[in-house]
Amino acid sequence: DRDDRRGGHVPGKGKYHLIAGAFAIPQNADNYVIRLRSEGLSAGIFSQQFSALRYVEVGSFDSKDEALSELSRIKGARPEVWLLVK
Repeated sequence: DRDDRRGGHVPGKGKYHLIAGAFAIPQNADNYVIRLRSEGLSAGIFSQQFSALRYVEVGSFDSKDEALSELSRIKGARPEVWLLVK
């Protein structure tokens, strides 16, 4: 896991993650985080062991209900966001 505290977001810390994208090329993930943050979202990057992908996360929650509530709220503006359970 990468601890990216820029923008106040600590990716990968909960069990339920709202993922806006997954990238094999690190620069693409970094650029997408910059774009999302410029739009006011708290975005960060984390990776999982045994995966070459870098996940761009816009939320991390311990509670499934909180994650689903935020997913529902954000889905209108960001239909590509999906829920990852780790």
